[in-house]
This record gives sequence, structure tokens and C-alpha cells, in this order.
Amino acid sequence: MINTFNLADHVVGFIVTEPLNRRTAKKVHDQIDKALECYEQIDLYVENTAAGHIDFGAIFVDLKFKMARADRFSKIAIVTNDGLFTFYCRLKALMMSAELRVFNLERRTEALLWLSSSVN
Repeated sequence: MINTFNLADHVVGFIVTEPLNRRTAKKVHDQIDKALECYEQIDLYVENTAAGHIDFGAIFVDLKFKMARADRFSKIAIVTNDGLFTFYCRLKALMMSAELRVFNLERRTEALLWLSSSVN
């Protein structure tokens, strides 16, 4: 399951509780594209509680998506206790201009506060 919320007009949030596969990536990407229709840059909050398997097909699709929009993100907060997901996100951040921070699940409030301090 993926829950989506808007913290502010320019902040799109996702809470992912299902395995990370192509279908999950498409759901997230569709919501991001919808926000990018309204804003030049957005901030993302991604909370991943589905620790474990990450489908390599989803990684490829996600990398391609993010690289095509690399300059459209300002801040990205990743909230997870999954080491593999953290590693992937840090690697992906090297190809983007966004500021990325990783928080463990116990620090989700800190992640939300960091994003809400944005001024776009």
C-alpha cells in the first residue's frame, strides 16, 4: 500500500508499506508528475516501512525517472530503517541536484520539520 499526502503545496509525501517493484514505482512517479505540473520544484518525503526486497526493475525505472527530472527536486527526506534502501537513495542522490537526508523511522518528525522549513 502507498499513502500519499501533501505537507505543503510544494511537499509531496509517500508512505510505502508494500514491496518496491515497478508497480510501486509507477504509482509514486504518477503522483510526482502530477505535483510537477503545478510547481517548478518540489520536495519529497518518502517513508519506507517495507524493508527487504527491492526489485531491480523498479530501480532501473526509478533511476531513469529521477534523472530525467533531476533538477526539479529541492529537498528529499528518506525515512527508513532499511539499509539497502538507504544505500540506493544515497547513490541516486549523487545524480540529482536535490539535498537528500536520510532519517530512521524514529526520527520521522524531524524529517517532516526539515521539509516544512523549505521556502519554494
